[in-house]
Amino acid sequence: LVDRLAPAATGVAFTNALPESADFNILNYLYYYNGGGVAAGDVDGDGRPDLYLTANVGPSRLYLNRGDYRFEDATERAGVAGPPGWKTGATMADVNGDGHLDIYASAVNYLTMRGRNVLYVNDGDGTFTDRTREYGLDFAGYSTQAAFLDYDRDGDLDMYLLNHSTHTERAVGGAARRGATHPTAGDRLFRNDGRRFVDATAAAGIRDDVDGYGLGVVASDLDADGCVDLYVSNDFQGDDRLYRNNCDGTFTESIARATRHTSRFSMGVDAADYNNDGRPDLFVADMLPEREAILKSSASSESYNLFNIRLRAGYHPQYARNTLQLNRGGGRFSDVGYLAGVQATDWSWAPLFADLDNDGRKDLFVTSGIYRRPNDLDYINYVGNEAVQASLGDTVTRANLALLRRMPQVPVPSHAFRNDGGMGFTDMAAAWGLGEPGFASGAAYVDLNNSGALDLVVNRVNAPAAIYRNRSRERNGNAYLAVALRGAGGNTHGVGARVTVWQGGAAQLLEQSPTRG
Repeated sequence: LVDRLAPAATGVAFTNALPESADFNILNYLYYYNGGGVAAGDVDGDGRPDLYLTANVGPSRLYLNRGDYRFEDATERAGVAGPPGWKTGATMADVNGDGHLDIYASAVNYLTMRGRNVLYVNDGDGTFTDRTREYGLDFAGYSTQAAFLDYDRDGDLDMYLLNHSTHTERAVGGAARRGATHPTAGDRLFRNDGRRFVDATAAAGIRDDVDGYGLGVVASDLDADGCVDLYVSNDFQGDDRLYRNNCDGTFTESIARATRHTSRFSMGVDAADYNNDGRPDLFVADMLPEREAILKSSASSESYNLFNIRLRAGYHPQYARNTLQLNRGGGRFSDVGYLAGVQATDWSWAPLFADLDNDGRKDLFVTSGIYRRPNDLDYINYVGNEAVQASLGDTVTRANLALLRRMPQVPVPSHAFRNDGGMGFTDMAAAWGLGEPGFASGAAYVDLNNSGALDLVVNRVNAPAAIYRNRSRERNGNAYLAVALRGAGGNTHGVGARVTVWQGGAAQLLEQSPTRG
């Protein structure tokens, strides 16, 4: 179904290389191997989608699409390599409503990695200008990703900033921290008041406590009331958040009402109508292995007693597996992940609903793999003595790096689930040419050659980024419909628009929501 294109052929010679040093590594920053992001959009207005890939340590890169899967590295000329520091996710949106796609790159400001978030405003001449402070979006903390949406329906784009908490993994689990805040952690909602954004977090009802380890956010009108809602996936014990838009500039957090349970180690999230019933569903990635050997050699998430302690502390039920939340209407969801066969994809990051085989049903692509596995039982036993544990603080000696390098590396394939209709999926990763083992992280689906078939771009840790050319239309000849959205006011690209296509008595619903996975 797809062909992986060589970097020499595409010109996209990008690798998110992660050097392991005593100053910064997984022993003192638990999200060291989460990987970089991918953003896609037509930044130069030539009708072809361009690519922006983030590197955690090195410079991020902007590649302009020159047609026929050839790209030109325009990073230096455009001025978007990024400041020094730990860079994470990226998204494209027309922030100032001038018709040109801008770039917002998130970052982490921790230990030796003094990162800051950056808004690159598109000047319309092939260059960008850092106008982060001018627009009020100069956050320097623990950011994962940003999502642009018009939550107050005033015709311009606001921004939800997804952040993760500040304390180390050994401090996770303290319910006493629930509700506590920190100036560099906790999610933020910024309202666009024209040429400047204003922090509207508290006024809008958004939780900004440090209990949230935000790793995914998606905007979708889940209840079809014309107002965009938000789903935030949080790692560890902090509850996922489902913010129902009240259509008055505020949100109501409703995860307990909407779901019976969620994933435990929630990673990425996507929202789309996978069963073509007109209602967006939700998929949240976790880290349950499907291979028995990995499952048996991995530490379990928690005991039954700890599970009940969390419930008594007021947390929502969570289980360490992927969840596919079927939208039943009325603000209610049912997890059908096991029924659909998508509950286990190993240590996963970016889920994407996309019709990869162009049959009218949305398939599910999930990137998987962590470069070193800190939950391996043999490794835990090796470093589990008190002397070793006492040495693993914010300062790591060079001698400790030898322990780090004993942490196992287990490359795993990403997953490509074909939508079989009804509730079921079949993993077609190997058959479709997507089964190469590795350590994949951020991803995007995008029609790079405007052929009507959705290609995939995948950022990987310590390996070249992968571009997969989709040849489904060459094989099945199915038709497609391209819709160009033009919004009024400052929302020039129609973010939040819903498009419904009727064919043969069935409906396909798609939403314009650029941040996914």
